Amino acid sequence: MRYGDQNITQSVGERSINGETPEVRVCVLGVYGKGNLGDEAILRAVIEDVTKRFSRVKVVVFCSNPDVVSKCHGVTAVSRTPFSSLFTKLRAVYRADAFVLGGGTMLCDDLTWVDDISSSTATMIWPMIASACGVPIMVYGQGLGPAEHRTTQLVIKLLKTISNVITLRDKRSITIGSEAGGRKSNLVRTSDPVITAACFEPNWIRSQVDKTVTEYIRSTRPYTLICLRRPKRGPIESWATFYETFSKAVARFYQETGSKLVLFPIQISDSYPDDREVLSVVREAMLREGIDKEALIERQWSTIEEAVAILQGADLVIASRLHALLLAARAGVSVVGIAYEDKVEGCLEMIGRNPACISIPKAGFDVHEASNTMIAAWVNRTKYREQILSGVKKWAQSGPSNIEMLAKTLGLLKYGGSSETYV
Repeated sequence: MRYGDQNITQSVGERSINGETPEVRVCVLGVYGKGNLGDEAILRAVIEDVTKRFSRVKVVVFCSNPDVVSKCHGVTAVSRTPFSSLFTKLRAVYRADAFVLGGGTMLCDDLTWVDDISSSTATMIWPMIASACGVPIMVYGQGLGPAEHRTTQLVIKLLKTISNVITLRDKRSITIGSEAGGRKSNLVRTSDPVITAACFEPNWIRSQVDKTVTEYIRSTRPYTLICLRRPKRGPIESWATFYETFSKAVARFYQETGSKLVLFPIQISDSYPDDREVLSVVREAMLREGIDKEALIERQWSTIEEAVAILQGADLVIASRLHALLLAARAGVSVVGIAYEDKVEGCLEMIGRNPACISIPKAGFDVHEASNTMIAAWVNRTKYREQILSGVKKWAQSGPSNIEMLAKTLGLLKYGGSSETYV
């Protein structure tokens, strides 16, 4: 599906057999069900792509919390761990027409080689089983990296070897994938799934939220959303210096602009570590820097649509959470990304840098440089709105869509031909 295209045509994978359209069975693997808006938005986009493209489809999601995923997305969901209901999962993989690694950044360096092995094993075990069963494998609009560790590089090489097609969302990921060795012909640059999914188009989002959300956005504006992630590993204190300097930069931004500051957790979970503790630490630091208590607003979300509406209603989003930036940019909202990993800078590069769409490195975070960048993004938020919208659209149209590549893979493998001939 192209950006903004509401007419989804049937794929080559839906040719009739004896007058009947075959059911397409797709397994999707991801870190879903942990209350992370970015991961849930990716899954929503993948499910929408598949169900709108194929008239008869069964989706089975391998995830972190099956109960949450089933309730939120209305699909069959099973645990990613191989220990529970093993034969049920093996049967689902064996019968699948395709196995999809569903977006995000699942292959990147962790803190230690032990962490690398642990996360890589959790990611690769089911694709390896799918490969052994002869099921075509697709990496669906993912990002790669950072991949400086030898373990990560070896896993990327292995994934290239067993995958039929790997669609990557940005140029940096293509470079990392190419340098990892293995087959190169199966790498295709597309875009992040949330960039093309019709379910995140701003007019559609506005039609899906109730009046209380619309009124909240209207009465709160103008506002800046602050979306910070907790450390991937270790205690919050490990990022203490960054949180202090970040709060100083935002305090200066506030003094110059007077913008309300909405502290907005992107990951909310009662079962897993989430962003609320981080934002509580940052709130206290901002109060110490002299920001008025009334200007600091804490807001949570209960549905994907509500969260996206609040992101797209903002005047500026300052975030270390990638999909907070991408979902806001779809509505032309100014964004300042805190580049704690390659993916933030890499994806904003795909939209196109300008004073209202820019990243700041987390490493060596400078208070004055950061605050000046935030102020410039605020001042230029109207001037560059159309440029951001145009950049998002160009990114979405810069290559074949993810679902188009999946449809071609399914069609070629079901009806003859090599899965590499189209790449």
